[in-house]
Parts: sequence; C-alpha cells; structure tokens
Amino acid sequence: MQAQKCGWIQNPPFVCAHGGDSSSAPPNTMAAYRLAVHSEVDCIEIDASRSRDGVLVALHDRDLQNMSGDNSAKTGNLNLSEIKRLDAGFGFSKGFQHQEVPTLEDALKFVSESVKTVIVDAKIGTPGSEEGLAADLLLVINRTQCRNCILWAKTDSLGRELKKLSHDVMVGYIVMKDPITGIQSNLLRMESAEVIGVYHVLVNDKLVAKAHRAGKKVYAWTVDNFYSMQKMLFAGVDSIITSRPQLLQQ
Repeated sequence: MQAQKCGWIQNPPFVCAHGGDSSSAPPNTMAAYRLAVHSEVDCIEIDASRSRDGVLVALHDRDLQNMSGDNSAKTGNLNLSEIKRLDAGFGFSKGFQHQEVPTLEDALKFVSESVKTVIVDAKIGTPGSEEGLAADLLLVINRTQCRNCILWAKTDSLGRELKKLSHDVMVGYIVMKDPITGIQSNLLRMESAEVIGVYHVLVNDKLVAKAHRAGKKVYAWTVDNFYSMQKMLFAGVDSIITSRPQLLQQ
C-alpha cells in the first residue's frame, strides 16, 4: 500500500490477523496462527466458544458448520471429544487437511508470547451459554498468563460481568447496525471498556475522533479489501482486523 502524507504514517494502526492468517489457512487453527506469526503481525484475533461440556475452544459456529456440513451446528451442542474429531481443514488445500480444533488455552499458550496483542472474541452460542462464561474466560486468561489479551464481548452484559470480575483485563464491545432495524448501536455506551470494535462500514474520522476524546481505542473489523483498508488508515483507527494480514502489510 503506497504511503501518503497523512497521520497514520507516524502512528500506524496495528495489524490484527482475524483467526490467524485465515485467507491462507483454515481459521482458528494452529496453522493459521503460525502463518500470522511468521508474517510478523502485531495481533491475532481468536474466536472463543464453549463446548457442551464446558471447554473453551478456538472455534466460530460458522466454521463448525462448514467443517461438519451441518448448517445448524452449534459449538455448545457438542462435547470437546466430538469437536476434536472434526477436521478444521475441511475444504482447504491438501496441505491443510486434518487440522484439529485447538482449545482456547492451547491457542493462547502459542500466540500470546508471539504477538503484542491477542483479541479473544467471546461468542454467545446456545441459549443460556453466557452463564458463567466470563469466569471461564478469565480462568483461561489467568492460567495462560495472557497479559496482552483483550476480551471482546458480543453482549454488553458479558462485558460488564468481565469488568466486574476483573479490573485488570481489557474489555472491548461491538458497534454495528442492527440487521433488522438498521439502527446503529451507541458508540460510547460502556464507560468501563477500553476498546470499541466497530464494523468497518460505519467507521469514519469523526467516529474515531469521538471515541478517542472519550479515551477509547477503535478497532475496525473485518477489513479484507484494499479500498476498505485504505479508508481505515485515513480514518485513524487504532487497529485493523483482517483475514488478509499480508495484503494490509504491503
């Protein structure tokens, strides 16, 4: 990406690999994390879902549905042993077949010492799955000593519970438009959170400036094409989350 005379050159946003380098390897696999680390990204985002028997795994329901062939599959309906039998590399090239779904703990043990920042994107799956989730997430964070972890809460109630249980952990929340009503969620609705994850289509320089005045960082997601990446740079976001980290690094 050609440099232009603008503020982001002096203070560039950090590159965060969405599920690892998920354009080159199956998302949320050790292979994708290794590729992202090899390309020297600043950050890796890990999706975290809880299995039926209470184990946090690095898995998104969308990817579970792809690998299982069941469009209604939910991580919370499967035990860890059932998840481990699935091939996370299903549908990828031969070099990435027979990939195992890692637990969140194993993923963090690998990536947390290899990058500056780790985003744990906590997924809310089956009904009732949010109960006890904050405590389980913090248990894994503490057990792996992930001091550079940011916990991204898909619901405000989870974000508040995380902050209630631990004042040390950095928490982010999501800003997007409701797909039914078209109403954009309130930008500054969680005073205690440090990070706002904004759907990239909604990002502009005014939004970023407003967030910065409130002492919050803006992470734009998920930005996978050249034009959108350029727009995020000019808007002055603090991080760009992308499935194509190598394109952004060019």
